[in-house]
Amino acid sequence: MTAKKAWEGLSEGLIEEVQRWGSIKQTGISFRYMMEFGSRPTTRNLLISAQFLHKELPLRIARRAIELEALPYGLSRKPAVVKVRYWYLDSFRDLRSLLDIKDKSDELEFTQMIKMIKVRHNNVVPYDGFGSSAVEERFGY
Repeated sequence: MTAKKAWEGLSEGLIEEVQRWGSIKQTGISFRYMMEFGSRPTTRNLLISAQFLHKELPLRIARRAIELEALPYGLSRKPAVVKVRYWYLDSFRDLRSLLDIKDKSDELEFTQMIKMIKVRHNNVVPYDGFGSSAVEERFGY
């Protein structure tokens, strides 16, 4: 399947940007570091966290969208999977639309965006379950 068919209905620019961002290496971060860093929510730490997430989330979200498109057995065409993929693409676009985070005002705007994205993704697990059900139906697992 060609990339053009696989990403049908999306702009060429968005497809290229998602593929580019999805191929960038993610930054590893330990749970311990997150807990220690998050235990001191100073204005400076909140700004640093927002800057890190602003850089890192588009990478991870782009990768999820690419993985959903590459599912085997026609699963990437199932309505539930398509819907989840579009949620990821919408979130990717939102994150990329926000310029660099330089101050408290930018950090607050970014925080509101993250809250909106979280609400959008609240149903990702149930929708992914529909995709799993399709595998069970098709292959009798």
